[in-house]
Amino acid sequence: MRVTLYLRKLPGQQKTWTSATLEFSNDRKISIQLKNTDAAQEFVFPKQLTAWAKLTGLQETFPLGDNGVVEMEVYGKDVD
Repeated sequence: MRVTLYLRKLPGQQKTWTSATLEFSNDRKISIQLKNTDAAQEFVFPKQLTAWAKLTGLQETFPLGDNGVVEMEVYGKDVD
């Protein structure tokens, strides 16, 4: 299983999200560390059976900025 995130980073923006949690329908929660970039950030996990994934608990250092998530891609295989 692979998750790819793209964060919004405006020209001249000095910082963005620093960490978050990926939650899955199978009750698994995984903390991830985010980089200060708008480039793709990829996270690879062992195989697991899950119906959905969501991004929660986004964190940043103070002072808070105007941050956003542009895209979240989740890759895996369909199970019959």
